[in-house]
Amino acid sequence: MQEIRDRNGHLLGHLDDKALSNAIVARNRLGHIVAVYDIPSNTTRLPNGHMVGYGNTIAAFLVPDR
Repeated sequence: MQEIRDRNGHLLGHLDDKALSNAIVARNRLGHIVAVYDIPSNTTRLPNGHMVGYGNTIAAFLVPDR
């Protein structure tokens, strides 16, 4: 599990490549799943299964709205 922090060192969330086989799961700092990158299909999906793009873009879902 890899921690993702902002430039001030505040925890934004975690990237977990052990939660699912062939996938990387992004969890926010509270532990809720915010996105899943499916490696075989090269797609990023929301927890409800909706595809939001191609490639690994899960870290973008850990950045808070400004």
